Amino acid sequence: MTAARQARVDPSLRALAVRVEALASRVGLVGRATPLGYAAEVTRLILAARARSPVTPRFVYRPSDDLDPLARALDPVISSLGGARGFAGEIGARAAEARLETELARGIGAPGFAALAATRFTSTPDDDARAARWARLSSSDDDEPRFVSDDGAEPRSLLATMRRAVGALRLPVRVVAWPDLAALAATGDGVVQIAEGRLHTERQAQRIVVHELEGHVLPRLRRAADGAPMRAAGAVDLEEGRALVAERRAGLLDRTRRAELGRRHVAATRAHAGADLWQIVEGLEELGERPDGAVRMAARALRGGGLGRERVYAPAYRRASAEAAREHIEYYPDKS
Repeated sequence: MTAARQARVDPSLRALAVRVEALASRVGLVGRATPLGYAAEVTRLILAARARSPVTPRFVYRPSDDLDPLARALDPVISSLGGARGFAGEIGARAAEARLETELARGIGAPGFAALAATRFTSTPDDDARAARWARLSSSDDDEPRFVSDDGAEPRSLLATMRRAVGALRLPVRVVAWPDLAALAATGDGVVQIAEGRLHTERQAQRIVVHELEGHVLPRLRRAADGAPMRAAGAVDLEEGRALVAERRAGLLDRTRRAELGRRHVAATRAHAGADLWQIVEGLEELGERPDGAVRMAARALRGGGLGRERVYAPAYRRASAEAAREHIEYYPDKS
């Protein structure tokens, strides 16, 4: 019996899956790892980088004092379903993933966080090699006009572009400006958040719309419509790969974007290895990144003390590309 079939015919397993997914969603690792006042601190660090006068980063985190009940609720699921097969095994794997993220959330800002994060956000040597190739690509969009991300009066801004696309598709999601995002946009349940006060090109806005809607919003809506009780372990990461495949189909995974992804991977890997912000910035500048971008990439990788989530994009892209080839969505692999 397939896992999907088990989910339909076994009410107890389905109820457990729903519970595990609810527990997993309460961890909110990325949100917890994003420092308070993140945008203002990154701006301070960028000014220091431009002046070639490094300062000590001041990242302050909200308390994570509500995690013990989550851990206690997940532990018996892992204990009882560890090594199980079929849908029960999927539930156990999802619970284990959430449990690891709970431990990461507990350790935000503490020694050992980056090493633990490296066990959650991993890559293979082949993924690292591809990212390294991408990181060395020359890229520049200096001559393109820039727009303020949350300028609702500017039709080429990310906020306006995203709202038009959501409206055209009649999607039941809100598009809102949001402070302290590390990325230019992020998708949550029923909402797409747009970073406040960031500059971007028109092409970037178009790419981000494809990434968020095709990679995140539409799959979430399809899962809800299908009544799926739970995401599989690793599904959140794989979404990023599918979003990159969608970018490629739209002709938007260009040299500039690949260089960005490669350098973010490098930053994440170095964060996991214990490098500090200015060591990461220096390495990124050696690859050709401008000071502003280098600081943003380093600060993003170092959320929580070295979250390095950007390390999953390369492996997720590899998996999603293979998936697309198997399904004859595309007829050739991407060997870039």
